[in-house]
Amino acid sequence: MNNIRSIIVIVMLLLIVKLQAIAQDIHFSQAEFSPMTLNPALTGTDAPIRAGVKFRNQWPIVGPSYNTTQGFADIRFGEDDTPKQDFLSLGINIYNDLAAGTNMMTNKGEVHLAYHMGLDENNRVGAGIYLGGGHRFTNENGKWESQYDGTTFNYALESGEKFDNQSFGFVDAGFGLDYRYKSGESSTAENDQKEFNAGVAIYHINRPNNAFIANENSRLPIRLSYFINGNIGLRQSRNTLMPGLYINHQRNAFEIMYGTYYGYIIQEGSKITGFRKPTMIAGGLFHRFNDAVIVKGLLEIKSFAVGMSYDINLSRLTSASRTVGGFEVFVMYRSRYSKRVKDDGTL
Repeated sequence: MNNIRSIIVIVMLLLIVKLQAIAQDIHFSQAEFSPMTLNPALTGTDAPIRAGVKFRNQWPIVGPSYNTTQGFADIRFGEDDTPKQDFLSLGINIYNDLAAGTNMMTNKGEVHLAYHMGLDENNRVGAGIYLGGGHRFTNENGKWESQYDGTTFNYALESGEKFDNQSFGFVDAGFGLDYRYKSGESSTAENDQKEFNAGVAIYHINRPNNAFIANENSRLPIRLSYFINGNIGLRQSRNTLMPGLYINHQRNAFEIMYGTYYGYIIQEGSKITGFRKPTMIAGGLFHRFNDAVIVKGLLEIKSFAVGMSYDINLSRLTSASRTVGGFEVFVMYRSRYSKRVKDDGTL
């Protein structure tokens, strides 16, 4: 049994190495809280100022873990929240992705610019672009198939791996479109809020050269990102549903994730004075098709949100991963509006 499991582990590691070699994108289970990774048009959508950090640890039981760390921030040029107001927003998105078992590392930074236009009291559309640059690094000192001696990895054995480039930089660009509908109130008295958000984005439109071994697959594939999510208040209660559907398509990789949060409003924020700050707790259950069930938790207090998720692996690699997929955590800050605005846009 140990030998069988070792073989499965090796196969899994090789699959991961292959994905790293053709440079498939990073992905997060809490996609709704990685706005600029989801769609450039989401830059500046939720608050005048927003900033967050996120960490993901994937497949730790298989071997050396695969870690992704992300930081992002954006600002909206326009203080009030008048539905018909047009505004411009600017953001930055950075991340570090480390495949520890193969010593492959990617560092990347992006600048995002978006414009949002209010159509009427309930509808808004937006468009966003990004331009970024990255750096990739590796060496031949990782774990490789040729170093497995039937029992363990023997680092004294030659790996046989040679790379055309062990370190290089690249430039990347893309754009996205977003539509948002919002109506009703989120107060506990009514709680008839209905908010829906949908978008489509194209990442790596310039297909940068992004591989350590030069061949026909050395260019980074275009990634198509689609999503629709919402926030639906259950009338005259403290409860809310937050469903979501997220689809990514990149070359031969196709990811579908869907599910919902169920939230409970512990304390409603005061509308006029702002003295009483809102507090909400939520739990979520999502499914990534042919891969994992994802359990999520969310706590929002005042201007801060903290979330965690855990992937329960259900794919064909379960015998190696023992259902352990990935752990993810984030912290986000969203500033509140300093002015109370009436429906007609006046103070």
